[in-house]
Amino acid sequence: MFDLTPYDRAFARFLPENFFSDWMWNRRGSFDTDVKELDSCFVVEANLPGVKLSDISVDYANRCLTVTARQDRRETPDESAGYLKQERYTGEMRRSFYFDNVNPEGITAGLNDGVLKVTLPKDISRAGVRRSIPINRAGE
Repeated sequence: MFDLTPYDRAFARFLPENFFSDWMWNRRGSFDTDVKELDSCFVVEANLPGVKLSDISVDYANRCLTVTARQDRRETPDESAGYLKQERYTGEMRRSFYFDNVNPEGITAGLNDGVLKVTLPKDISRAGVRRSIPINRAGE
């Protein structure tokens, strides 16, 4: 990894504090996920430590799975509180993933120890469907 410190100093008066580190390395407004494909389903696992179940939503529409989580600050920032730095993210985070061949009625989700697990069963009725697409000559 390269050092951006000289750039931080050069642009400090033009850019917000921690512009390079927050924008490039911390991925504010996001969370880590794993997506895997099994024989009968897709599985999405998302790390959401400290997020309450009531602040998480999972939606599926138009082949797109969207996971949204809201993390609110538990205390009001107070300059007299002695904080030297506050890095915990506050706000809404969202990730979207596209899947083909999913049975939307069978999608399940669960939260355990800060890990959200969404299981998207494959639509077996469409598995292996092959269609030949005719090619027309120009002008026909």
